[in-house]
Amino acid sequence: MLYKFLKTLHLLGLVLFLGSVLGHVATSVHGGPAGGSPAFLAARENISALTQALTLPGLGIAALSGVAMAVVARMNPIKSKRCFQATSLRAMGVG
Repeated sequence: MLYKFLKTLHLLGLVLFLGSVLGHVATSVHGGPAGGSPAFLAARENISALTQALTLPGLGIAALSGVAMAVVARMNPIKSKRCFQATSLRAMGVG
């Protein structure tokens, strides 16, 4: 039961992290006019602040819940092939 909760928390952290990064990229692509209206610039500032407020907490939740899942499952990250592969894929940006 605890492992499933941690897995859900881990997925939530990944969604926060990746969603905020993708949201920031998507809003950066649609830069708008060069002179930009004050309302448009205020909206961009709000989007940027929200993105920054979600990125680091999402990454922290994902990292802490991942470590907690390994502890609950009693996985040794050095000896466990599965844990090593998942960590390696995440480090390469694949998983």
